[in-house]
Amino acid sequence: HLPPLRQRQDDIPLLVESFLARSANLRNEGVKTLRDDTLDALMAYAWPGNVRELENALERAVILSAGAVIEPDALPERVTARRAEPLVSERTPVSPTLEAIERAYIQWVLQNEGGPDKWGRDHNTHGFSCWMAGGGFKGGHVQGATDEWGHQAVQGVVHHFDWHATLLHLFGLDHGKLVFKRNGLDASLVDGQPARVVAEMLG
Repeated sequence: HLPPLRQRQDDIPLLVESFLARSANLRNEGVKTLRDDTLDALMAYAWPGNVRELENALERAVILSAGAVIEPDALPERVTARRAEPLVSERTPVSPTLEAIERAYIQWVLQNEGGPDKWGRDHNTHGFSCWMAGGGFKGGHVQGATDEWGHQAVQGVVHHFDWHATLLHLFGLDHGKLVFKRNGLDASLVDGQPARVVAEMLG
């Protein structure tokens, strides 16, 4: 039985090196490197989604990094955010688990956002579901997964730029070439990012 990644911090640099090399090979481009503080953020994060979450975070960072060096702001916000002191009840053990802290934090957010009557227009930017039927999408396919609370995507993460690129592809349009004018400037649905068509979702 392999211990969770949070107990194997020494493995993180090796996994990072492996994932970045594989990503470069798949994208047919040079291997990107991490800035020191980017690696520090990866080392400090607890990785509740284990190795798969690390791989998805790096895949996202590669896509969002135009240059050869990945900076901290290319990582998911949950990885770089400084965690406050535990928002837990007095009954919680002195050294609460990450699971207990996350659960208490989510409960705190829900309570302070006014409860179920005010949730209708809230949108979670860290994890969401879309149902697609026909139009070239693969029937019965499930892409990715969130953590057990549905709070954030931890597996098979698809960035919204990738989603736009995939929809444009189904319309027969190249996301890299489609531009429109906004405030007198050229703009696109992928905002100049190196988005990808998520081929695994297509029939």
